Amino acid sequence: MTHEQAYFGLMFENGRTPSEKKAAFAQDMVNRLRRAATEPYTGLADAVERPLLKVQLEIGQIDSSLQRQKTQTRDANTFLKSFRDKLKNDEALIASALGGFDTNGYKEFFPNGGYSEYSDAPKKSMLRLFQRLGAAATEHSRLLPAELVQRYTGLEAGWKACNVKTTQSRKDTKENRNERTEARQELDIACHVAGHTIATLHPGNIDRCLEFINLSLLDTPVSTPAVPATTA
Repeated sequence: MTHEQAYFGLMFENGRTPSEKKAAFAQDMVNRLRRAATEPYTGLADAVERPLLKVQLEIGQIDSSLQRQKTQTRDANTFLKSFRDKLKNDEALIASALGGFDTNGYKEFFPNGGYSEYSDAPKKSMLRLFQRLGAAATEHSRLLPAELVQRYTGLEAGWKACNVKTTQSRKDTKENRNERTEARQELDIACHVAGHTIATLHPGNIDRCLEFINLSLLDTPVSTPAVPATTA
C-alpha cells in the first residue's frame, strides 16, 4: 500500500471485497452502532444503513440471476433428454421407413453405429448432430412420417434458443457480480466515514474502536465477534 492510499484511500475497501461480504460487514457495523443508542452513533448507523439496503437488494438480484441461470441450464438439459428419449424410439421407425438398418438413408441419420452416438455425445457436439439430423430428415422427407420430419428439422433452432438463453443468463450473472454499482460505492464511502468518525471519537483507543467495527468480516485477522441486530 502506498502512503497516498494509506492516508486517503477508503477504509475497509481493497477493491476485491465482494458485495455479499461488504454487506455483512456493514450490517454488523450498523448493529454495533445502534447498540450505543446515542448520537453520533445512531446517526452513523442510519448513514450506513441507507446504501446498505440498496446493496442488499442488488445481492438479491444477483441471486435471481443465478437462479435464472440454473433454470436455463435445466431447460437445455430437459430439451436434450426429450430429444434422446424420442430418438431412441424413433430409430427403428426411421430404419423401417428408409428400407432397413443397412440402407444409405439410415446411415445418413446414424453414420457411426446408431443411437449411442447421440446418447453419449457431449453438449458441445449437439449442434452439429442436430444439423445432421435436420439435413437427413429434409433429404428423406418423402419417405418419413411428417411428424418425424418436423421434429428433426426443428432441433437446430430449438437447441440454439436454449443456448442463447443460457449464455445470456451467465453473462448477466457475471456482470451483476463484477459491476461496482453506485449503491456499492455509496456503501463503501458510508463505512469509510463511519470508521473515521469512530476513530476521531476514540483516538488511539483501538479496543474501543473495535467495539463498533468487526474487521474479521473482511478477512482481516482480528477476532471480534459479530453483534446481532437489536430488537426495538
